[in-house]
Amino acid sequence: MNGSLILLTVEDPGLPGTYQAIASTRDASWSETLSLIDESSKDQSYFVGSAGQRQVTFSIGGLYVPADVGLVEIKDAIRNRVACRLERSEDGDSTQIENMLCICTDLSVDAPDQDAATFTAEFTGIGDWIAAA
Repeated sequence: MNGSLILLTVEDPGLPGTYQAIASTRDASWSETLSLIDESSKDQSYFVGSAGQRQVTFSIGGLYVPADVGLVEIKDAIRNRVACRLERSEDGDSTQIENMLCICTDLSVDAPDQDAATFTAEFTGIGDWIAAA
């Protein structure tokens, strides 16, 4: 895998099920974790368990937001607790391979005087990866 392109999209309120790209980045990392369900008893000195819920978290740096409306949409998403969708493609190809609905849990802005602002964001997946059609 030679890098991934991540598009941040929001649902068009006038066209349910239609998503519009509002930001993008190639500077992203994500982690998939699995919780464990403890099934051991007090008599056991070792862990007995099974797989529990899976969680995906995303850390996105260098978020490119080409228009002011995109920044407004991201702010609305975190302030109004609205889900976004992250779309992933690989190897420099813009063809989406999978996507996931997410909640923005952190939006940070670095806005130095007389220079371009940069955005970073953290997202947590709400559901599973969905393969692109």
